[in-house]
Amino acid sequence: MALFRSYKRLATFRRSAEPKVVVRRIPLTKLLLGGEWNWRAKRYAYATGELIRPSILVSDGPHAEFLRQYAIFGQRIFEKPIFFETAYFRNARDSIKLFGEYFPYCWLPEQIEICAKRFVLQHEHKSVTDLPSAGHSPTGENIRVYTVKESDCYELDEGNHRVAFAALRGDESILADILDIPDYTPLQEMILRVEWQSGEREI
Repeated sequence: MALFRSYKRLATFRRSAEPKVVVRRIPLTKLLLGGEWNWRAKRYAYATGELIRPSILVSDGPHAEFLRQYAIFGQRIFEKPIFFETAYFRNARDSIKLFGEYFPYCWLPEQIEICAKRFVLQHEHKSVTDLPSAGHSPTGENIRVYTVKESDCYELDEGNHRVAFAALRGDESILADILDIPDYTPLQEMILRVEWQSGEREI
């Protein structure tokens, strides 16, 4: 019985230590690119060498950019010489290199096209029932974000495709589950490493 009580206290402590999730609408102009899988933005940025990534707005990121390119090229976007040059393809390819897959059904570069076609069909409100759904979030689920240290911006954790849809619709904000676990971006860290002549942070 004493052992059971110990386990119960440990479980209670772990639950209390978990960060509280706050649900709130946040402006798309305050939403920055995150990492991939369970890697946060900074770790992913250092791993890929794209240190500027966590300082880029999601609405300017590879997913929203792909939808804008699709509006220009149409189905030609899937021609290999064009598709392989898109930021969407490069982002998925980097994820495969690091984690072995982009989605559970996409572990080879040539399979990235399936993800992109599913993305475009959803954007056009067309059926995707004949395409794989593993790894995709249920319709209507909130995006998930982290706070950023010394900033009023947020780091995206889950929801790249959903934010891209919102950006292309012209939405100004999006409903998000906010985790208050702040971290610096790589660019912030670079600035903070500067020796300030006056002893105060100023640019």
